[in-house]
Amino acid sequence: MERDRGASAAGARRRRVARIALVCVSCGSLALSLRVPHLSESLWLDELHTAWVATGPFDQIARRAALGNQAPVYFVAEWLIARAATPSETTLRIASLVLGVALIAVTGFLAYHATRSTAWGFLAACAGAIDSHWVFYSVEARPYAAVQFLGLLHGALFVRQMRGGAGWAPRAAHVITGGLMFWFHYTASLLLAAEGVAALVLLVRSRRSRAIAASVVGQLILIGAIGSPALPHLAAIASRAPAWSELGAPGSPWKILDMLHGGAYAIPLLVIFVWDSILRQLRLTNEGDSVRDARRSNWAALSVWIAPPVLAWLVARHAGVPIFMNRYVAAASAAPILLAARLAGQLDSALPRRIAVIAFACSTLYVNHVRLFQWNETPAPPRTEDWRAMIHHLNRMRGEERRAYPILVRAGLIETDAPEGWARDTDESNAYLTFPLRSIYPLEPPADPIPIGNASDFTLPPAELALVAEAGGAWLVVRGPPRRGTDYAARLAELLGEPWRTVAHHVHGTVQLLRVEPINGEPVSVRVETATGVRTEARPSHRTRIRADGRPSARRRSWLRTSRRPSVRRASR
Repeated sequence: MERDRGASAAGARRRRVARIALVCVSCGSLALSLRVPHLSESLWLDELHTAWVATGPFDQIARRAALGNQAPVYFVAEWLIARAATPSETTLRIASLVLGVALIAVTGFLAYHATRSTAWGFLAACAGAIDSHWVFYSVEARPYAAVQFLGLLHGALFVRQMRGGAGWAPRAAHVITGGLMFWFHYTASLLLAAEGVAALVLLVRSRRSRAIAASVVGQLILIGAIGSPALPHLAAIASRAPAWSELGAPGSPWKILDMLHGGAYAIPLLVIFVWDSILRQLRLTNEGDSVRDARRSNWAALSVWIAPPVLAWLVARHAGVPIFMNRYVAAASAAPILLAARLAGQLDSALPRRIAVIAFACSTLYVNHVRLFQWNETPAPPRTEDWRAMIHHLNRMRGEERRAYPILVRAGLIETDAPEGWARDTDESNAYLTFPLRSIYPLEPPADPIPIGNASDFTLPPAELALVAEAGGAWLVVRGPPRRGTDYAARLAELLGEPWRTVAHHVHGTVQLLRVEPINGEPVSVRVETATGVRTEARPSHRTRIRADGRPSARRRSWLRTSRRPSVRRASR
């Protein structure tokens, strides 16, 4: 009898291990199939900042990260990777890929731990594997996948403590993960603030709740001490907040619901859980300490999910700092999935549990179907900036086609217009403003690009204007729609006070390369290359026809209309 019982238990363990292995392999394969194809795509502007920091000297990491309003720890990791392997799109993104896949595995494990159900572990891991935001962050050379991973660990430790009975090890891990998370990205402090709000609410409850909340508040104070060296940098970032007004106001409070769209994972489970709780009350079920502890940890998980977007909206609305964006609450991105699993694990009977599984599966399909529709049937937002193709196009030009003209760069960085508290016209600032041409896509032969302002009525110092005039032409690198490139060419002609023409206009997504030269005023044919083909447009020279308000006249704008002639051949990418 004893032998049969032991054999039966061993067989059950083997089946459970086999199911878990099947879940890991299937979810891992699904996650990699959605992520690996994006690893070799061209870096875009924010990722090029990472490349610029990672390929520079070690003693410049903190300074270069600070120029981009970033915390330094992530860039130290990227610097080490860049020294261990040749810097490329894949090597710079590999850390995010590893952490993104680990995030899925830990999410599935925590869901299994909360429910003791392999099905729930599988569903939670699948939800993370196909979630569009998770896919995007895990193929980006930016710190958000690391923030997601650390935020998941930190939030799970917080919820565990709020249940009660946590020892010193979970508390120490809570402090360590919180400090690391903050130094990977400063906006992770939104999750720390959410935990503080949840703890303060519990201070007015029972004696047991007050003791737990006081312990959490003490840990948050320790995390604040770990992050205190960043206060001067945070103050400098806040002082430049008015320059970010172009990013837009947060809008009405209803916008918070848009950011909580991922909450569709948890909302059906909340409804089912409330209904099940009402039935238990009607059955006059007594509430023991375990039920009260579970309710307290549910409150903690709910706070981790809802409070960060609300706090981000309040900061953006009243302090003018534009942090009301999905990526800035990435630390709490796994909260609705884990909240759903926790609630499912507390359901009292089999029927609600089955309904919960079906509801969660339908919610997962709904959330990601909506995002696929929004993002043109791709699992992540498409990248529209092809800096690699643009610089390669310029580098491969030879002879008469490649002129040694000055290169003027409009990368679209807010700091280009020298906001208050930001030094301009120094070697360091100019290197930052032109970093897209100074990282893993270098110019050949090497050149010293000149940054120009974001507005279409930008100005240039006399020395740089004289340099352009003496060279007899210029290259314009402009990030934005094609019309913006022609506006910048017209503005350059206005600054020089003579007719100029656009000789070539190459479009690579939302990055353009224009060659402009002086002419005698005759109309010219401009060759415009885009991803869909090549067309020739008739445009006269950029004469100085400017209205009183400083904008180009309607007559000049008519020259910018797109020709309806069919493309004559495909443009090379």
